[in-house]
Amino acid sequence: MNWYRRLQRKCAVGYSTKSKEYHFQDEDSFDENIFHIDSKEFVDNDNGVRTRGYFCKSLNTEVVPTLTNEQKCMNWFNEEPDPDFWLAELNDCPASRRAARRDNRYKKVRSKESKKGPKSSKVDCYELRFATRVYGASHQCCYFKNGRSRDAFVSEPPEAGRAYRFVET
Repeated sequence: MNWYRRLQRKCAVGYSTKSKEYHFQDEDSFDENIFHIDSKEFVDNDNGVRTRGYFCKSLNTEVVPTLTNEQKCMNWFNEEPDPDFWLAELNDCPASRRAARRDNRYKKVRSKESKKGPKSSKVDCYELRFATRVYGASHQCCYFKNGRSRDAFVSEPPEAGRAYRFVET
């Protein structure tokens, strides 16, 4: 690579956090050798592994434990409240599409068409405007828009609504 000579620029490879508490700069930074980083050999002293062609530096410190995605998922799962508690906070869906349209607690969120079987069905869904106070629960109620079941509540997948929680971050 002739970037160094051609552009008359020097390059650094590394990272720095916003607080500048954690930082790293490759020893070849600001040198022409940095442009050959893809052929450089890196050694992981902890595991004794030699890697050529990849630049990887751990952003973890010894005081910060490294969690795998599986561990993060399990931690989230274990911290979640029992669904029975937050589902109990929810009211029943209005009995019909007409009732949902007139109920100010709900807003229309989507319409969809399902092609299940020989006939397709159109569905309107309504959602609570505000989540519940304690658990942040909400739900979606869906109703048939046409056909023999017009305005009827949809109780079976895939057209049915859903219940869910908003999680504070």
